[in-house]
Amino acid sequence: MTDESPVVVTYRPAVVAFDMIETLMSLEPLRARLTEAGQPPHLLEAWYTRTLRDGMALSATGDYATFTDVAESSLRGLTSYSLVDRVISVGEVYRWKPATLVYLYAAEVMDVPAERMALVAAHDWDCHGAKRAGLTTGWVSRKSGGFGAIFAPPDVVGDNLTEVVDKLLALKPRSPG
Repeated sequence: MTDESPVVVTYRPAVVAFDMIETLMSLEPLRARLTEAGQPPHLLEAWYTRTLRDGMALSATGDYATFTDVAESSLRGLTSYSLVDRVISVGEVYRWKPATLVYLYAAEVMDVPAERMALVAAHDWDCHGAKRAGLTTGWVSRKSGGFGAIFAPPDVVGDNLTEVVDKLLALKPRSPG
């Protein structure tokens, strides 16, 4: 039996988008703060899982609730070297990822077609959503195991942000025109 699947060539993106929580910003420092406040250490995972679940549920039903300003201010605190041109919040589109609208809106804001943008994330479901929206994807494994087999595979994989970005930059450039 031969594999007659079409060959897909992935090109180097013009813009790279990064997922915020657990990709650019680790939640681990919050564990100590929760413990200091008298909460059990495992509360962090429960809080994060519930946050994702509720945000996706609201988005799936066409509703929206704001994400806190903490995410943006944390990112701005990390970007004192002008490496981030724009922070795009789900608050601008009233949908949470992995809704296609979020990824397409980001490409529109950055004035590039979706196929010229990449998302880097530590979540396989986020890469899947971006891939379905037409973006190039980079998955940061953080040595957490494999990418979920039920999702569309990412274009590049690495153990950390540097490795993923290096692999995105190594992709073949798109020809002009």
